[in-house]
Amino acid sequence: MLFDFDGVKKAEFPIKDPQNEVNYISSTSEIPFLFEGKTVFGAQPFFRNFFDMTASDLGKYSHIYRIDMASDSPEAEWLPVSNPEDSWKEGKKVSKFTWADRGDSIVVSPYNDHRLWIISKSQKQSIALKEAKAPGVNRFHVIKDMPSEDQGILEELESDRYELLLYDPYRKLFYRFYFVGIDANDFAIHYRNLYSNRPKLGVLVLDSNLDILGHHLFGTHEAEPWNYFVGRKGLYVSTNNPNRDDFDENFLRYDVIQFEGLEYEE
Repeated sequence: MLFDFDGVKKAEFPIKDPQNEVNYISSTSEIPFLFEGKTVFGAQPFFRNFFDMTASDLGKYSHIYRIDMASDSPEAEWLPVSNPEDSWKEGKKVSKFTWADRGDSIVVSPYNDHRLWIISKSQKQSIALKEAKAPGVNRFHVIKDMPSEDQGILEELESDRYELLLYDPYRKLFYRFYFVGIDANDFAIHYRNLYSNRPKLGVLVLDSNLDILGHHLFGTHEAEPWNYFVGRKGLYVSTNNPNRDDFDENFLRYDVIQFEGLEYEE
C-alpha cells in the first residue's frame, strides 16, 4: 500500500504469483524495494516446496517482480529471473539472496553462490553472471534432509556463506560481506549465540564493474554482523558485537574502514 505523509492511503498494489504462492513480502536491508521513477522492484527469494523439488525445478520459479505504480491497474510482473540450475550441482542450498541498485541494473548476491546475478531493469531479465569469490568462502551449507533439533544451526555455523551486499555511492563500488565457518566446540559461547552473531566476518570489495579490488577478514567477534553502513569518510562497521567481552548496549561504536587506493573525505 502507498501512503502519503498525512497517513492517507493513496493506492494498493496486489502481489500475486501463479507459480509460487507468495508468502513473503518485505523491504529489508537485504532486499530493499528498488525504485526507478514510478516503477518499484521487489523480491521473493523462497521456494514453495524446497524439500521435494529438484535442481531441474529451479528455473520454474521467478524471484523478482516489478510494479508500475503509474498504471491504472497495477499488478506484479514477474521477471524471468531464477536460480541457475547448476547452483544445486553439489546439493540443495538455501535460496536467499541480497541485492543492490546499480543504475539500470540490479546486482543480486546469493548467500550460497560465488556468482553475482546482473539484472537489467530496462530489459527486465538477467543479462550476466559475474564470479566474485571471497577467499574465505569455500564450503556452502548443503541441505540433505529436514534438520532435526539444532542440527541445522550447527551445520550452518560450520559452513561459509555470503550475506549483505552494500553499495558505496561515494566511491562507486560494492561491499560483499561474508561469513567464514567455525567449529562451535572451539568457543565457550553457546552455539545459538554464535549463530545470532557469527564470529568470523569478512568483506569483499568490488569496483563498479564487479571486479575484485581486495578483501578483509575481521578478527573473531571484532565486528557485529548486519550493523554497517557507508558514509563519506568510509565504511562504518559496528564493533559492538554482543559476544565481545567489552560489549555495552548503552553505546553505538563503529570503526571507520578506509581501503588503500580509494578516495575519502577527512
